[in-house]
Amino acid sequence: SRYIADRVYEGRADQIAAPFKHALMAALVGAALVGLVLMAALRLPLPTAVLGVALTVVVAAQWLLVAVVTGMCTPGALLAAYGSGALLGVTTALAMSRLAAPGGFAYLAAFLAGQILTTLLLLRSFLRALPSASDETARLAPAFAECWVLALAALAAHATIWADKVLVWATLGGDRALAYSAATSCAWFSVIPAATLLYVRIETRFYQRFCAFYEALLGGATLADLRRGVRALAGEVRELLV
Repeated sequence: SRYIADRVYEGRADQIAAPFKHALMAALVGAALVGLVLMAALRLPLPTAVLGVALTVVVAAQWLLVAVVTGMCTPGALLAAYGSGALLGVTTALAMSRLAAPGGFAYLAAFLAGQILTTLLLLRSFLRALPSASDETARLAPAFAECWVLALAALAAHATIWADKVLVWATLGGDRALAYSAATSCAWFSVIPAATLLYVRIETRFYQRFCAFYEALLGGATLADLRRGVRALAGEVRELLV
């Protein structure tokens, strides 16, 4: 996301498509390997394991797309993608529970269908935001060399999401891990409305105040105007935190 933001700010959006393509391929291959290892460790039935690997790959692509879509598209595109995917997943799960025997395989298939739709909608929004020309010589590696601390922090943040679940599974067994994962999922769902409000506020009011401040700065505004802009930004941050 930092690479995307820098390229958009510099007016060099043509250097986004090629690095993204390479990053997407690496993410898909890496996620497939991780999914295969996890499914083998869990010893799930083959049909369920296939869906598990597919879901791992789709979610990896989805999170990568989120990083680029947030920097190039409107908040509405992101919310529409996730809303449509969630609606499809829920309706498919309800339909499969009525038409077939409910169970883990049916619900996993329904969830996968919703995630595929979300990923495709995010990809469509991303492709629409790209310029027609693309610089195929652009590379992502220099960004990692420049922002390696930020990349390491992001990796650690995502690792903490799963570390506790892996620890519970390794120490208390699969049944306890399933119950724990279900409880944490319910807790996560409970914060979705607040997270949505926070995201919309950041992408609308805070973004508008941020742009107004830097336009004033670049346009030679007075010191008093700049201080008012700083106070407006600080006030917006206080409201977001409170």
